[in-house]
Amino acid sequence: MAPKKKEVHMQRVTRSQKKRSGDDLVMSRDAPPSKKPLSTTATAASKQSSSTAEALSLLELAGITLIPLNPELLPPDSHSLYSSLSKISSAGSKTIPVNICAHISTKFDPVLDDQILRDYHLSNEAALQELDLLREIVDEAVRCQCEEVLDADWNCTVQSPLFNIAFKDLASTLKVRARNITGATIVPEYVPRMLKTGEPLQSHKVDFCLALEPERTIMDFIDEHHLQSINQTIYNPLRTRPIAMTIETKSQTPHTTGTPQLAIWAYAWFSRIAQIAPNAHTPAMPLLRIVGHEWYVLWAWKDSESPLRMTVTSDLALGHTRNLHGVYKILASLRRLVKWIEEVFQPWAAERFQ
Repeated sequence: MAPKKKEVHMQRVTRSQKKRSGDDLVMSRDAPPSKKPLSTTATAASKQSSSTAEALSLLELAGITLIPLNPELLPPDSHSLYSSLSKISSAGSKTIPVNICAHISTKFDPVLDDQILRDYHLSNEAALQELDLLREIVDEAVRCQCEEVLDADWNCTVQSPLFNIAFKDLASTLKVRARNITGATIVPEYVPRMLKTGEPLQSHKVDFCLALEPERTIMDFIDEHHLQSINQTIYNPLRTRPIAMTIETKSQTPHTTGTPQLAIWAYAWFSRIAQIAPNAHTPAMPLLRIVGHEWYVLWAWKDSESPLRMTVTSDLALGHTRNLHGVYKILASLRRLVKWIEEVFQPWAAERFQ
C-alpha cells in the first residue's frame, strides 16, 4: 500500500496545449493550414511514414523497446488473452451468431459451419436488432473510407457505436465503458523522457480508453492518500476510474501509426501506478490500435528490473469494418477484452487500491 502522505500537486494542463498530429512529435494538429500546394497521395504517405519512423526511434531513446509479437515473450498474465484473441482473429473462428446466419450468408460470402457461434448471449429478436445496427456501422465505415474523412468522423460514426454495442447486455456485472478522452492530457511528470537528456516526449494524447466505474474502495483510497487522480491524467472523468486499456484511432495511414501515442500513455500509466503503489506488480496492458477499417491489439509491460524501461509488442489483427464478418470478429474481441478486465485487471485494481 502507498505511504500515507499528501500527493505532490499535479501540474494542470491548459486548453492551449494542443493535441499533436498523428505520430509527429513536433507539429501540432491545430497549426495553420499550409499555403503550399497539396501534395500527392504518395508524397503525403512518404512524409507520414518518415514522421512515424522518427517517433518510433524517439521511443527507443526514451527506454521504450518495440519487439515483434511473440506469445512466448508475453508476461504470463497475458497468455490466456493472447490465445483467445488469436483464435478469434483466425479464419475459422466461431464469431457469427447462429441467430442471424441466414440473414448475412450470401452466395459469394457464405457463413461456414466453423464460423457459427451457437451459444450467443442475445435472443433471436435482440440479435436481429443488433445486426441492423451493425449494418449501419459497416455502411458508415465504407462512407468514411470513400470520403477520406478525419479521425473524429470515424470515432463518432464507427468506433463509438461499436463500443456501445459490444458492451451492451453482457452477462458480466463488471462496470466498464469506453470513454472518448481526446481532451485528456498526461500530467507532465509521467511523460517518458529521453534517458540521456531528460527531455520529455511531446505527443501524448489518445482517443478512447476502457475504464472501470468507480468503486467505494477506490474512492476511499483516493481520499485517504489525498490523490488528485488514480490515473496519469487529471481529466475529471478519469480521476476516480482506473484505466484498463487505451485506444488510438487513425484514418487510413501508414501501418505503424498510433503506436507512439499508445506507448506513451501506457508508460505514463505504469509510472503513475509505481508512484502510488510502490513495488506493486502490474499486469501487462493490452492496447487497441484502429487504423481506418482495421483493428489491432498490442501489449505493453514495464521492465521489473529497470523501472525506466518498457516493452511494447507489434500487433495482432482482430477484425475490420469492411463487412459483417469482420465486425463480428471485432465484437468477439472486445467482449474477450472485457473478460480480461473482469478476471485480471479488476481484481488487481481492487487489491492495490484499498
